[in-house]
Amino acid sequence: MNVEDLTEKDIHYTLLKFNQEEKENWLQIVRQGSIQALTFVSRLLEILDRFESEGIEARPLKGPVLAQSLYGDVSQRQMRDLDILVGQGDMIRTLEVLQLMGYKLKFPDRSLSARQWRRYFLSGCRY
Repeated sequence: MNVEDLTEKDIHYTLLKFNQEEKENWLQIVRQGSIQALTFVSRLLEILDRFESEGIEARPLKGPVLAQSLYGDVSQRQMRDLDILVGQGDMIRTLEVLQLMGYKLKFPDRSLSARQWRRYFLSGCRY
């Protein structure tokens, strides 16, 4: 059963068919998803506030914004990351601010120069 494809009516009917242990397990999964979604919203707002205070213009894409506009509820969409659009001229500063906030780069190594970063971004981020 794919939880993402269930409607409210499906969920009600499905829960009726579960035994008590299955209901509790399923509801725990739903709760964890909601907590994760709210954590992403909190992080997104924190990042956007910081960008604004640093003069970085940014727009959130997909994730919580899409979930809220499509479903009216951010917990109705699974998220693994946040997508934020920033201007090309703000890319280096954006990386610096995110690192100051405790975020770490997975790839490429931060030892690239500003010129190398620009070339990396202009290449479509293919290393």
